[in-house]
Amino acid sequence: MRMQLIMCLTLLCFTPVFALTPKTPADKQMGNSSKTNSTQKYVDVDQDDGEFNAIGSKKKKKSTKSSSAKKHVAAMHSTGDMVMIINPEMRAQDLNEAFAFLRKMSKTRAISMTLLDGRSFTHVLSMDVMKGGTMVIVKTSTTKGVKYHVVNIENIENITHE
Repeated sequence: MRMQLIMCLTLLCFTPVFALTPKTPADKQMGNSSKTNSTQKYVDVDQDDGEFNAIGSKKKKKSTKSSSAKKHVAAMHSTGDMVMIINPEMRAQDLNEAFAFLRKMSKTRAISMTLLDGRSFTHVLSMDVMKGGTMVIVKTSTTKGVKYHVVNIENIENITHE
């Protein structure tokens, strides 16, 4: 299966990256996927072997770490979901600001955090981003006292009021 992705990727350097589907709903109906834009570069994705190349150039074998990351992005794209890869520090900052906003809006309502694996933390007292920006220390209040949880940034689905 072949698809096209808009790539501005430097996965190994952890810079902000956007990988979006180039097809609009009108293009999908018409079967037209050959749009070009001077600021965007389209890339062929071959999911069989993980090789990527710019359209019209020879395929070059990428490192296995880069190939596996690109396969993951391609697999997510095959489901029709939009994928936006951002710097973990930026995501941590956004989550921290969201937590501060919820805390400021209502000091009496409990804040809860839902993780991608289905777990949730209720009565979140504080959220501290670690130095590297890839992990968060979540302080929760339980009937047995205060507990601390260390969570990867990419595993946090949302933060809400209860």
